[in-house]
Amino acid sequence: MKPLKHNMMWDNFPHHVMLLKKCRDIVAVNKLAQERGVPTNGRCYQLGGQTEIHAGCKANQAVEEGVAQRMVHYNKDANRVMDAYWLPVSAEKDLYVHFGIDIDLNRSP
Repeated sequence: MKPLKHNMMWDNFPHHVMLLKKCRDIVAVNKLAQERGVPTNGRCYQLGGQTEIHAGCKANQAVEEGVAQRMVHYNKDANRVMDAYWLPVSAEKDLYVHFGIDIDLNRSP
């Protein structure tokens, strides 16, 4: 999936979305992520400075199995519940889409 097609599909999504390579290189980000300073280069695990939040990453599993992965978790430091997804891109052997949705009903996006 090329960055242009990624943006066409994800730019109106109300949460950060990244198109990534299996090696965690950022290929593209949606409009919201870009507006909030998420770079279109570098590696995803370098964002935010909290390496422990990546301990449950399911990117490898999603890419290797070709099946979407999901994890709901509570981030104690941010005091929020996140519903995270890793979606392998069909016909691309090492690309996946990653995003997390804040599902805390007491908080607005």
